[in-house]
Amino acid sequence: MSFRDQLRSYGRYHAIAFFGTFLTYAFFHASRKTLSNSKDSISLFWTNPEFNSTWPAPNEMKNWKKKAMFDSYEDASVYLGVLDTTFMACYSIGLFVSGWIGERVELRKFLALGTLLNALTLFTFGCILPWTNCTSKFAWAFVWGLNGFSQSTGWPTVVSIMGNWFGMKGRGLILGVWSACQSVGNIMGAIMVNDFLEYGFDMGFLFVSTCLLCLSVMIFFTIVDHPKMVGLPSVDEKEEEDQVAIMDDQDNEQLDDTLEPPSVKITTHGQAVSFFDALKLPGVIEYSISYFALKLVNYSFFFWLPYYIHNVFHWPDSESNSVSIWFDVGGIIGGVIGGVGSDLWGYRSPVVFAMAFSAVPSLVGLNNSPPTKAAASSLMALVGFFVGGASNIIGAACAADLGKAAIENGMPSAVAIVTGIIDGTGSVGAAVGQIAIPEIENNFGWSKVFYMFMAAALISASALIPVVYRELRRKRGANDEPQDHQEDSAKFQNRIPLYTIE
Repeated sequence: MSFRDQLRSYGRYHAIAFFGTFLTYAFFHASRKTLSNSKDSISLFWTNPEFNSTWPAPNEMKNWKKKAMFDSYEDASVYLGVLDTTFMACYSIGLFVSGWIGERVELRKFLALGTLLNALTLFTFGCILPWTNCTSKFAWAFVWGLNGFSQSTGWPTVVSIMGNWFGMKGRGLILGVWSACQSVGNIMGAIMVNDFLEYGFDMGFLFVSTCLLCLSVMIFFTIVDHPKMVGLPSVDEKEEEDQVAIMDDQDNEQLDDTLEPPSVKITTHGQAVSFFDALKLPGVIEYSISYFALKLVNYSFFFWLPYYIHNVFHWPDSESNSVSIWFDVGGIIGGVIGGVGSDLWGYRSPVVFAMAFSAVPSLVGLNNSPPTKAAASSLMALVGFFVGGASNIIGAACAADLGKAAIENGMPSAVAIVTGIIDGTGSVGAAVGQIAIPEIENNFGWSKVFYMFMAAALISASALIPVVYRELRRKRGANDEPQDHQEDSAKFQNRIPLYTIE
């Protein structure tokens, strides 16, 4: 069945799964932008409780405690770095836990609960604490850490739902487009923060938290975890039936028993894959290490790019935010093109390796960018294409492939826990980056920060060399088969997962 025919076979449940999870995780990323793009206003508020006169709280609540939280703007900026690190540390720990839980509960309920908690903690951080002029550093850090835990429920769950509804054929393209939800969310968050800042940074937090609250209700009542829950065949069984039908149309010859692929078992609940069993799947450790280094770069741009633009090019905050969007635009394009390329190639790792390695010269270019918006925007889009695009492929398509490969070892599908392991390890790298960047920048300057980014991109590419070697060897072995065996094997091409237990 061609990809076009497969698109025609998708029904309303596929559309609900795609757009529901896309919108949900886009707002998860938008919620992170409420802090990263409001840092200047929040720092001013912490150093002057009467900074903004538009708080919706009554004046007697607003002014009941006029003590500033910090003595200087610089002290407030340092504490914002602490909040970023706290968020990423809690988020990375939560990802490992959420991946494990996601294999044992209904994904729909778990995602709805995580979205609700995200809304509540975001509202508390951005509205309740400033409205009451809270000056407790512990309170701000505690609430933002809880927000990190709540957001960790999102990625393993939405990737698992997508893996249940969309099969191997065309997964690179479909998940390449779908994983743009992260970059779309970043762009949405930047736009919303810019629009609401004139009314007070709390209004941006209020709007996003309200949207998340509505989304939690939508998730609970609309999304279905797995096709079998509504009487439909699993995507693995459906692709097997479709391929058999094509074979019957082409010829009625029976293939040799040695070519018969392993039977497929889909378990939606009950026995779940353990953490250590998931680690044993080929490629999980390599991709986790690669994502550790790559996400360090990706999230460093997420948290620090507007700040970097403002300090290096001396452009106003609003213009810095607008220019920084081009990094996410490049990430969207890179994820789609990389996903299509990996579909055509048949394996993901060579494409991801090439993108991670190509990120190095693009980072060199951005580090030496001329001080013009056209040049800076173009180079940011190029870096986003390689860094953000490779991140999207690893975090979505590769994680789903590896999780589904558990079936080849006689285990249930393990998409949630594999996604949690890969993304959790990547988030540890992102947390390390938030600690390292201010120290390196303050002591050595931004050029040395970019040297760290280049080294991380090389580490990311190098970690995938064993996977690339195995896949190229497998592809070369397939090309060396006799012609008649190649033709028979080709008929099963889309029935055998990209990653198998060796």
